[in-house]
Amino acid sequence: MGRVTLGRLLALLVALLAVGLQAATAYADDPRISLIRCNFPLNHNVSVAAGSPITLATGWGMTTRGNLVDFIHAATVTMTVDGQAVTTTRAEPVLVDPVDNDGWLVFWTFSTVAPAAGQTMVVTFNIVLAHQVVDHSLIEFGLAGPGQPAIIPPGPIFTPDLLCNVHGT
Repeated sequence: MGRVTLGRLLALLVALLAVGLQAATAYADDPRISLIRCNFPLNHNVSVAAGSPITLATGWGMTTRGNLVDFIHAATVTMTVDGQAVTTTRAEPVLVDPVDNDGWLVFWTFSTVAPAAGQTMVVTFNIVLAHQVVDHSLIEFGLAGPGQPAIIPPGPIFTPDLLCNVHGT
């Protein structure tokens, strides 16, 4: 079975942007900030209305619910805000493709208040796996051998941690 490289995992996470982690800038009617989107296409920076309520969010997706549940059980999520560890809330797995009964996502969130105007909040995030996890969805992205699932090894998913600078405007 093939091992997954960081570059391949990053490609999968970027693909997740189209599945439900679209918000880049928090607005009064959409205060969710995708840490994956902030980290990659936005180069670690996002601006939000100063003092407004925001939700920091990220997620993980897999083709089967069973694989995702195994991932959740293996995962320890770490998030810091300005260097202080915070406790995230995990949602139950969500089916995103009910027609083919595949495409499952899980989200972790933390709600807080945006920094004051001119101030910056530094957010870090990572997922550390206690044991290897099989991921069949990586086949669809060409990240595993034909007919073979990919193996995500134990340890941190991101090296270094995801980083997002949230600027109050």
